[in-house]
Amino acid sequence: MADEEIGGGEETQHDQLPAVDEILIEKPRDTKNCRRILVIFGIVLGLAAVFAVGLVVGLEPWKSDDKLAVTTPATDTGDVQEVAGVGPSDDDGGPPGDDKSNPANAAGVNGEYMTAVELVTKGISLQGGVEFENESSYQSKALNILKKPAVITNFYYTDQKIAQRYALLCLYFRTYSVRTDVTDTAYGYGTTPPWKVLSPWKYAWAEDECSWYGIACNMLGLVVRIELPGHLLTGYIPMELKHLAKGPVTAIDFSGNRGLGQGGFPAVFTEFDTLDYLGLSGCNFDGEVPESMCKKETETISINCGCKCSCCTPCV
Repeated sequence: MADEEIGGGEETQHDQLPAVDEILIEKPRDTKNCRRILVIFGIVLGLAAVFAVGLVVGLEPWKSDDKLAVTTPATDTGDVQEVAGVGPSDDDGGPPGDDKSNPANAAGVNGEYMTAVELVTKGISLQGGVEFENESSYQSKALNILKKPAVITNFYYTDQKIAQRYALLCLYFRTYSVRTDVTDTAYGYGTTPPWKVLSPWKYAWAEDECSWYGIACNMLGLVVRIELPGHLLTGYIPMELKHLAKGPVTAIDFSGNRGLGQGGFPAVFTEFDTLDYLGLSGCNFDGEVPESMCKKETETISINCGCKCSCCTPCV
């Protein structure tokens, strides 16, 4: 009886297995849904690519149809000249080993470089070119760097990027070892210390400015933060920094630079509408912070105790 039950169980299990002819039957696959998904994905990917290209092109706030004008030494006029000895050397922060046999130092990429006339034409010069008449001005030194290391390093080097690069170069030459009454008091008569971390700027001018120390950019190469606290900056914050106000800058931190302060609160900061943080504590600015700064949406403005401000973080 037990054997019959066991046998019956085995027969029952066999009955549950599919027949051989059922196994060999291939069920047709439904490919319509897969094709539909692939088509939709392709359309979305194409639209995203078109949007990205349009976004990059649309970020140029200067002259959308203005192509980068270039001037080579062979076509320079008398108004725009390559002045020997103008601009930085190793002593004042210029690129070492400036050799015109090196295309990056001689005329940039494909013989292209910026000139004073082009900065005026593009509206990047704030004084109509007058600032370049003085060969030792910080603007002339900044221009000299634009002339030599290439500024056209990728497809998105628009006028806004050139203005951004020029503004940062002006910041460097206006705050690198510049003597003022404030520095005489802070460091001793005639003493002007160099920047605390110099090499990333001094030796990286042929590279995109987003690689410079203390500079952070977004994926489109536009500056979003300048962070140089306790960096031994001296001199003045240049007005040319206003060119960065056209971009997405959210934070500027110059705190702890006691060599800054000559001339009072820098008016250039009133040009910025996108700042979330402005750090000037530990500097030597005096006077009043313009009330227009308090009407902006800046969340934190830190100042030193020499300044008066109705909306700033109390000085420490």
